[in-house]
Amino acid sequence: MTSPRFGATGAVLARRFADPHRAIARDMGTVAVFLLIAKVAGALKEVAVARTFGTGPVVDAYLFVFNLISIPAALWYSVASIVVIPLAAKLRHADPREELRFCAELSAAVIATGVVAGLAAWAILRLLFDRFSFGLEPVTHGYALTAINYLAFAIPLGLAANQGSVLLMSRGRHANSLLEGSMPLTILVVLLLWPAGGLRVLLWGTIGGLALQLAITVALLARHMPLPRLRLSSTGWASFGNSVKIVLVIQLLLALTGVIDQLFAADLAGGSIATLGYATRILSLFLSLGATAIGRATLPIYSQLRNTDADALSGIARRWSLILFLAGCAMAAAVWPFSELLVRLLFERGAFTAEDSARVARVLGWGLTQLPFYFALIASSQYLFTSDRHKLAAWAAFVALSAKILFSFLLVGPLGVSGLMVSTAIAQAASCILILAVLGRSAFGRRTK
Repeated sequence: MTSPRFGATGAVLARRFADPHRAIARDMGTVAVFLLIAKVAGALKEVAVARTFGTGPVVDAYLFVFNLISIPAALWYSVASIVVIPLAAKLRHADPREELRFCAELSAAVIATGVVAGLAAWAILRLLFDRFSFGLEPVTHGYALTAINYLAFAIPLGLAANQGSVLLMSRGRHANSLLEGSMPLTILVVLLLWPAGGLRVLLWGTIGGLALQLAITVALLARHMPLPRLRLSSTGWASFGNSVKIVLVIQLLLALTGVIDQLFAADLAGGSIATLGYATRILSLFLSLGATAIGRATLPIYSQLRNTDADALSGIARRWSLILFLAGCAMAAAVWPFSELLVRLLFERGAFTAEDSARVARVLGWGLTQLPFYFALIASSQYLFTSDRHKLAAWAAFVALSAKILFSFLLVGPLGVSGLMVSTAIAQAASCILILAVLGRSAFGRRTK
């Protein structure tokens, strides 16, 4: 029997989402503020990393392994937010106790899967790195082998923390956006305390930061969710199974974009991975403050509207798609002239030279072309997921991946690392155009029929 204190928020959430546009704007502002704080912590961490290591082999090895090892947690976060948040809203609308039962059982399954996945990733990556160099220089390859032994722990910690983040969002709470600053803040602190610690300082800071994020998330959930339990008794599992298969395929296709970037960058001159990493981290400030803020604000509200006012959902999604596209255009135009200044202010000190700044700024400038299409893609894809149009989303992801691979081959030669940024922008544009073209004939056109 579920305790009554866990099931008392259904009416509160319904009142919270009564005015969808106001709720979206309010939550977008809340998330943006929290993300800004987290991203400032991330930026300060990058300043410390750049000052200590520059674009040398330590950063190359750390980013290469971390970007690979973080795929399971990032993949689960994407899948869970897309599937669990709408499903939780549906279960809550029918029976709040069933929602809580399903969330408790799902959390236990995620924790168990994380432990197994961490051990499997460590064994597989050790085997692969013992046999292949992946285009890394010998010193970088040696650092990567060390990083694997530590960062394997990031899989269970990251999976559990991201599961907690999804549960917080499903309750209309966005503290998870603030908690994303836990890992960079921890890395910053350990770098300041032990600047000569080398690679292991980055590794311990990463693991400690994820552990801190998980601990705070658990404390926040304690008042709203029962303890995890290893059972499969909830009726929500049937709907979850039907949706998660195709969404998992979608997210795997999207996750391959990052892998493609790493593999192409690894085959370029030394320091290319680090250059791409620094540019991506600055770009993520704008992607997160824009797209992540609106994405996290819209998905719970879209999910609630699907159960209470489905006819209004398509018009709201269309309006916010246009808002996001225009916001992306304005942001890209405003930031591009200051790309090199941003890089210099953040990174140009210590081992990070003026030449490094010029390279990173050039890549960042091309990366800003992603903003308009990515922002619009967030709004339109959220509508697809809450409307159970997963097959269309899968086709859009396949089109994006195909475009990414094709244009990476075409553009990396003449543009170098910048070509990877441009190929991502083209992939996002192709996916967005496909979704909006289909929705223009169906969901967005229903109100005029």
